[in-house]
Amino acid sequence: NIPSNGNYTFYLNSKDGSRLYLNDYSTPLINNSGVHVSTEKSSNPIQLNAGKQLIKLEYFNGTTGANLS
Repeated sequence: NIPSNGNYTFYLNSKDGSRLYLNDYSTPLINNSGVHVSTEKSSNPIQLNAGKQLIKLEYFNGTTGANLS
């Protein structure tokens, strides 16, 4: 739930692959895919209107240990 109209930046930190989608599930807002050590990526600022937004998160854990934030 977005509290007010404005520009928002999203952050995704994961060990191994992850993708974050917002509203349109065809193109990831953040693509942090692949097998890798814990890595943070961010989106470009995106203009959002106040109210509910659809979020989809994909996560892949290919090796031992897991991290997603």
